[in-house]
Amino acid sequence: MYQILTIDLKQIKSINDLHLEFAKLLKHPENYCKTWHSLWENLTGQAELPTNIILCNFSHFSKLFPIDAELFSIFINQYNDLKLENSIFQFDRLEGLKKNIIRTIFKTPPSQFGLRGDDYLWEDLESYFSNKPFPESESLLIEQIHTAMEELTGSSTLGQQNFFVRKYSKGGMSSGVVSHDFWEKNGIPLLIGHYRKINANKQIRKPS
Repeated sequence: MYQILTIDLKQIKSINDLHLEFAKLLKHPENYCKTWHSLWENLTGQAELPTNIILCNFSHFSKLFPIDAELFSIFINQYNDLKLENSIFQFDRLEGLKKNIIRTIFKTPPSQFGLRGDDYLWEDLESYFSNKPFPESESLLIEQIHTAMEELTGSSTLGQQNFFVRKYSKGGMSSGVVSHDFWEKNGIPLLIGHYRKINANKQIRKPS
């Protein structure tokens, strides 16, 4: 369902390293010459990409390479604006996740939601998971999120369509409507990325 790749920008020591990461993502195409223009041509013409590429530790990257980081951010936003079906890039600006409760992965919401009901559902889910421990697998996490949606709203994005929640209707266009595309293509994959990061931190801290 979700094909998620995480790129840790904290491991990038040069812009050449960044291009090497993208070369790996693109399966080392012969015509990729490690420039922004070449990267754009390969990404927009590439059919086999993960559904979500999550870029972690952007603030660390931007401190090392402020000019390139700004260009990189513009580049990614322009790519996402094309609304290509094959993949979405997301900046994960939440760093240093440590707690082992599900609420932690909701701590910082995405920079943009889909419809007006989505931010209210995000807040409700954060409260719902305030004391629930981490599940043992990503599949269980996804199942718990959809179950929580059902309990909180009477519907979930498993229905493959948008749905209306009266308590989220507070005025304005699309008021009270929860977006299927936002949650399935952006929200849940980003939460999975947070979950992976916490699990990776736990593995690092384990005594040898």
